[in-house]
Amino acid sequence: MKTSLARTPGYANALGQIQQPVRPFLTLYRNVPGSITSAAKNFDRSLSQSKQEWIDQAQGWATVANLQEDGIELRNIAWLKPGSKRKFAAKNEAKSLHTKLPKSALAMISGGNFNQFWQDYRQDYITYPVQPFDPNLVNKGIQDSLGLNWEKDFLSWMKGEFAIAMVPMPGDAAQKMPIGIMALVKTNDRRAAEISLKQLDDAMIGQQRYKVIPGKFNNEPIVNWSDPTTGTTVTRGWLNDNIAFFSLG
Repeated sequence: MKTSLARTPGYANALGQIQQPVRPFLTLYRNVPGSITSAAKNFDRSLSQSKQEWIDQAQGWATVANLQEDGIELRNIAWLKPGSKRKFAAKNEAKSLHTKLPKSALAMISGGNFNQFWQDYRQDYITYPVQPFDPNLVNKGIQDSLGLNWEKDFLSWMKGEFAIAMVPMPGDAAQKMPIGIMALVKTNDRRAAEISLKQLDDAMIGQQRYKVIPGKFNNEPIVNWSDPTTGTTVTRGWLNDNIAFFSLG
């Protein structure tokens, strides 16, 4: 007789953490290594040995949904197999950076360390039920289009709190681009950030043929990148001594 789902290592403990204080009206469970391996076989895709070994250390992913008076509450948890060499980063130093986003934000993600978030996502994204983008394509895209190294030139100074949001575009601008992106990141090295951002400005001029124009916002210096073909505009600057911001749209 096969072992029941309830006896899956870590299952009862994991569900117990997210089912309190009431039993949910819906529970979702995913066998992470089993589902990924099966999907790879069904779509005739091969997994490298190192990637398969990494996946096999994961155990499960579960979500519960609870009905609330004002909506639906979702709780998620992921866990590893007993004895796994992998470890989840258990530190979250996010404080208040997300409060600097506009109240019109449509969706937002924030955390305590963007560098750590990216490294974790890059290693584990194949195990996620939802995969917004392939981090390897981001690395390649930046290298190919700008001649810059994402991890060396940017992530090295992004070891602080971050917040990224989708925001509605105001007025007539919404006709060309309904939704814009705003990103805030606290740097651990302002000098390194300034050097990388200057290299980025130069690459936008030389590689992408953008117009790069200095400006002012609330009497603080900013830099505007403008695509003469599409009219797309990106603005970057500093909110204070260590918080860089980027706005697309």
